[in-house]
Amino acid sequence: MGVASKYWILVRIDSFSRCKSEILEAAKVFFDEQFSTIVQQKEIPDRNIQRQLIQWYQSNDPRGEMAEKCLRCFISNVLKESCMLLEQKFGEKHYIYSAELLPLVLDTTHNSQESESLTTHILSTFNPDKSNLSTWVTVIFKSCSAVKQSLKEHGIVQLSDWTILRYTTHTRLKRVLSSLQLTSTEIIKYVKLFNAFHQVYCTQLSKHRKAKPDSKLNTTKYPQPTREQLNQIAE
Repeated sequence: MGVASKYWILVRIDSFSRCKSEILEAAKVFFDEQFSTIVQQKEIPDRNIQRQLIQWYQSNDPRGEMAEKCLRCFISNVLKESCMLLEQKFGEKHYIYSAELLPLVLDTTHNSQESESLTTHILSTFNPDKSNLSTWVTVIFKSCSAVKQSLKEHGIVQLSDWTILRYTTHTRLKRVLSSLQLTSTEIIKYVKLFNAFHQVYCTQLSKHRKAKPDSKLNTTKYPQPTREQLNQIAE
C-alpha cells in the first residue's frame, strides 16, 4: 500500500546539483481521473495501479505518455527514500549523506529521457507480475555501480543475502544454526535448504554467465533469485 502523491511529485536534480521536488499538475489530473475511486484513500493499492500504468506505458494506448510520467514520479520518490535510508544507516559513522548520493541516481532536467538514466533502466526492466515497483527500484538501486562505489569510498561494503549464502560454508552454517539453539532436526532441514540454494541458484547462475558473458544480468554479482528459482529451491 502506498501514498497517491508519489505518482505526481517528481524528485530530480536541478542545474545546481540540488534535489528538488516538483508537482506535475498534468500527472496529478491524469491520476485523479484514472483512479478516482481510490485517490482519496490514505493508502492505495500500488501493485494494481502500477500494473495498469505499465500496461498503458508499454502499449500504444494514448494514456501511455502520462502513465510514464506517473511511473517516473514514483520511481524518483523511492530513489530519494533509498538515499535517505543509507544516510540514516551510515551517515553518523561514515559521513555519507543523501546530498552526495541523490545526484548519482536521480534524473536531472537534461537526462530524464536518455537511455543512461537509472530511471529509464528501471522502467524498461520492471515487470509488475513479478514484484511491485518499489521493490524493483530498491533492487536496482542496491546494484547501482555509482552508489556502490560511493559507499566503498566511505569504507562501506554491503553484501547481499545471496552473496553471503554463496560464500557460507557448511561448517560455518552449522555453527551459526547451533548457536540459535535449534534442534538437530531443524538444523538438518536448514542445511538441506542451503544445499538446494547452491544446486539451483549458484549452478544456474554459473551456466548462464558462461553461455552469455555479456548479458546485463551479469552486472550484479549475485542478483535476486527469480521466482522460478525460489520455487525450485523450495521443492
